[in-house]
Amino acid sequence: MGNQPIKMDTGNKVLLFIASLALLATVLFLVSQLAGWVAEMTGSKAEAVSEERIAQRIAPIGKVVSGEVDTEAEPADLSAGDIYSNVCAACHDDGVSGAPIKGETDEWSNRLNDKGLETLFDHAINGFNEMPARGGDSSLTDEQVRDAVAYMLDEADV
Repeated sequence: MGNQPIKMDTGNKVLLFIASLALLATVLFLVSQLAGWVAEMTGSKAEAVSEERIAQRIAPIGKVVSGEVDTEAEPADLSAGDIYSNVCAACHDDGVSGAPIKGETDEWSNRLNDKGLETLFDHAINGFNEMPARGGDSSLTDEQVRDAVAYMLDEADV
């Protein structure tokens, strides 16, 4: 009797199928619980760090102080080289948007010959094509902009 095969009638097959599904569901449940527990254990440290980082990122970097403003303040005493380094170099070092590169004699002499010195000054002060007025620094005076243009022409030996 011990060697006789078990008969699998329809009822036994259905019971085996349901038992298999129950076992699979139990295993999946346990695996999801384990994954949640592992994530919780490792996630708590990351949350503390991210909260610190968020606090640092949203902390104010300055404060606004209101009061009397000196409208008679003189413009900063900057050399033409300083103005070039702080304002003009962003485009004229690499030729951004067709800007003549500092030190390129041919480019500068062609522009000077084609347009004239006063037009170069006017374009630098008022803007032209992609170049913003005063190179994007509205605090510069006309004289400072002219000095910066003259500096670039001198650097190109024009």
